[in-house]
Amino acid sequence: LSSPSLTLDQVDYLLDNGKPTEAEFLLSQTLSDSNTTKNHVHLWLKWAELSERMISAGMSPSLPPVVILRRAFKHTPIHEREAHLLFLTNLMKSLMLRSSSSEREAAEKENELKGLFQQLLLLSRGSMYAIDDPT
Repeated sequence: LSSPSLTLDQVDYLLDNGKPTEAEFLLSQTLSDSNTTKNHVHLWLKWAELSERMISAGMSPSLPPVVILRRAFKHTPIHEREAHLLFLTNLMKSLMLRSSSSEREAAEKENELKGLFQQLLLLSRGSMYAIDDPT
């Protein structure tokens, strides 16, 4: 058994020693094997960040960051509003940075972004970051 913070330390150690593939494998195994870490925000975000870095370095991660963030969003209970907001904003960023290879793909991405933005507005309502309605 491993705690999320220990897993993050192990991932950092592997990355410091030039082993991004092993670090990614550790994150993917931890998140797929353990029910206790399914909703651990930092593990999901670290995996998505690592996946993005691997792509930027010309490597092939097991999953693209968009897929990782979609899974994170799906596995996180709705009452964890801050986690959902983090996943939503990171997912939107990843989608906006990803290029579309066809008009159909661009339209699908646009529709997904619209839906994510609506969810973001709904989740942010009442949060500490929301703007109060003066009326």
